[in-house]
Amino acid sequence: MSAEKLNKWADLLLDTGKRNNLIHFKDTKMSTVEILSPDFIALFNRAEHSAVFEVYDPKLEGEEEDFALTDGAAEAGQAQPYLSKADYLKAYEKKLKKSKPQILIYNTVNKPLSALKNIGKRAKTAVEETGVNIAYIAFGFIHWFEEENPQSFMRAPILLVPITIENESSIQPYRIKTTGDETIVNPTFAFKLYNDYGVKLPDFDEDEGIEEYFIKIEKLLSKLKWRVSTECKIGIFSFLKINMYKDVKDNAESIVKNNGVRALLGDTSTLSAQSQAGDCLAGDCLAEEPADLLDLHNVVDADSSQAEAIKMALQGKSFVLQGPPGTGKSQTITNVIAECLYGGKKVLFVSEKLAALNVVYAKLKKAGLDEFCLELHSHKANKKQVIDELCRTLRLSKSGVSDQADKELRAKKEAQARLDGYADELHKIRPVIGKTLYQLYEEGAACRFAPDLGIILQNLPEKGEEHLAKAESALVRYVDYLPSVGEDYHQNIWYGYINPDCSYEAVAQIKEDFSEVLRLCQSLRDISAFVKEKYDMDGNTLFRARAFLQFFDLVKDSGFITPALLSAGAINKMLERAAQMQTLAQEILEKKEILGQTFDKDIYKLSGQILHKKLTKEFGGLFSRLFSGEYKRVMGDIKFCKKDGKKPKYSLA
Repeated sequence: MSAEKLNKWADLLLDTGKRNNLIHFKDTKMSTVEILSPDFIALFNRAEHSAVFEVYDPKLEGEEEDFALTDGAAEAGQAQPYLSKADYLKAYEKKLKKSKPQILIYNTVNKPLSALKNIGKRAKTAVEETGVNIAYIAFGFIHWFEEENPQSFMRAPILLVPITIENESSIQPYRIKTTGDETIVNPTFAFKLYNDYGVKLPDFDEDEGIEEYFIKIEKLLSKLKWRVSTECKIGIFSFLKINMYKDVKDNAESIVKNNGVRALLGDTSTLSAQSQAGDCLAGDCLAEEPADLLDLHNVVDADSSQAEAIKMALQGKSFVLQGPPGTGKSQTITNVIAECLYGGKKVLFVSEKLAALNVVYAKLKKAGLDEFCLELHSHKANKKQVIDELCRTLRLSKSGVSDQADKELRAKKEAQARLDGYADELHKIRPVIGKTLYQLYEEGAACRFAPDLGIILQNLPEKGEEHLAKAESALVRYVDYLPSVGEDYHQNIWYGYINPDCSYEAVAQIKEDFSEVLRLCQSLRDISAFVKEKYDMDGNTLFRARAFLQFFDLVKDSGFITPALLSAGAINKMLERAAQMQTLAQEILEKKEILGQTFDKDIYKLSGQILHKKLTKEFGGLFSRLFSGEYKRVMGDIKFCKKDGKKPKYSLA
């Protein structure tokens, strides 16, 4: 069953349909051009040796690119027909310079340079994204047909030579450069030919020559009544997956034995075994113990989660590491490669995007590990370069580690100890409260926009979850009572009143008592008028003292204040307060007599409290009084109230 699924996977990699231009090549307006000159053999001989061809551009030579067969058609306003291949070759072949290798290209709409530019742009994009060149010159074509339709011929390229297309500026000609890689026999058509017809295309031998090779191809295909043409086309060809297909087919037995592949193929019996063996396909997988950074040989920074992945890779476990861009995946891969190199292992790093390969290679190079890197698959890699790179690496001299490494390790160990200690303290359960600092910081951060109240809580370390629950409940009830008791409940007239009796009779008695108190307040208003007239004072302490004493004399034996309103202790406090206010009233009368000796009644129109504060605080120093206009104004007001009209001294004021 696994082998059948693996074969289906392999078939999905292979494209031998007619939409593939390696099987059924078609000329298009903007994706193919044909090389008309030089001839087939001369062009191939030069291309084999990394030649550079300059593309002939009629516009740079002062010629028009589009020609009409007849001038009469243009005069009549008719569309001008494009030049045929023969006419195009006749018009420009003699203009090619023999001093340098120039080629003449053509396409059916007489815009070969536009098509060449498009091919170069697509090839450049492919190189930048995948590192694979897809621009080729196709030498020779097999004209073939299917048995059920012998009248419909299709073309398949035979030999493919990789090229690059360059253009420095609009006033410079295009240049086509062969990369020097080996000539490739069309692998996709070769596979189809062998798979469908049992005919194997021979490999191309450079020493044999292209003429002999094509003669061999013609003899081989003559039995199928197919023919061969010596056309040269430039186009886009991609056959990367054919190599993957061959690998899967050639190594099928080894592939299906891999536990990971078998699990992906649906063989669930391997999951339990893998779990016991240490693989991670059965579920979440983490290292048995937290990774010690000092035991790892990281060449770039790594956090704890990355260290776990590195350790699992070192232990040979299978896992998937995923994350959004910028989360350090390439850093982790770099450290995994370095760790495996330290362990003497070989690492194959593959990626669909060239950028990912370049990022990891740049990090390894910065760490001094580029000597261990070998680029095997890109437009830059060929057999010669691979062999040269291997030779250069093998001939390198050995290098050692400096004493600075020990210092770095000690510093790293100290830093790790501090960080581990910080993490332990941050996540340690705190007594009484039963939470960690991390949890408390999180809850505090959630209230960061709440206003500061400045409330001091006594014995805060002793208050735990139970205290918080009670406080929260009390605050909730406090919010509900705000409309009736106010924000500062200490100022509420009912503060301190305790009477658990809430019966109908008790409530009625309280209402009756307050009605009597209201009548007493009305009597107090009359008393206030009497005090004002007698003592000629309004709103001062003397008025309050006298009024309170007379009010208390009226009510203390009247029975209006019942025990429900005032307890015995409250009455005693009122008596003490009354005695204090009596003494204060006597002192005020004495002060009034002293003031009357020096000042007239206008002195009481001044605010004694404000003047006293200014004279003692603001004008306490000699220099502050000497140059102050405000001080002169204050002293002038006091002088105006003196009976003798003289300016008072500072001490008297």
